[in-house]
Amino acid sequence: MEIRQISEITLEQKAQLSQILVDAVSGGASVGFMLPFSVKDSENYWSMIDSSLSNHHLLWIAIENNSIITTVQLILAQSLNGQHRAEVVKLLVSPHFRGQKIATKLMNALETEAHKLGITLLLLDTQTGSKAETIYQHLGWQKIGEIPNYAKNPNGVLCSTSYFYKLISPQ
Repeated sequence: MEIRQISEITLEQKAQLSQILVDAVSGGASVGFMLPFSVKDSENYWSMIDSSLSNHHLLWIAIENNSIITTVQLILAQSLNGQHRAEVVKLLVSPHFRGQKIATKLMNALETEAHKLGITLLLLDTQTGSKAETIYQHLGWQKIGEIPNYAKNPNGVLCSTSYFYKLISPQ
């Protein structure tokens, strides 16, 4: 498996990322989208992300056998008093590769790069009670609380959201 940070999404990568996102949403992941959610909807999302990739919006992919199997994004704070922090968003793992610690490897790569950039505080949110919540806790993230009925899952049911942070050492 190869992990790489990319600054531009190719058409082939967009197709693969789109399928991973469709699988996540279809599987119930509360990542900002509602059912029905099509490949075209997903392609539109990845086109928007591609146009926003820059020094403050970073994207990683993990590749095995020429296929993207997982992805995650890091959004750096833009405020002058917050340049030490960043938000982790859209950790998505292909269903065929779940349970193989691939998310752990990808998050480690993200943290290594964040460390190099002088980031000392990472933030994220996830659906309370989700598998992702367990993964983040296993990776040393600290849960700071929950907000009830914060977001709807893809089926339209209101769910609680858990907020996490992780301190990392500066470069």
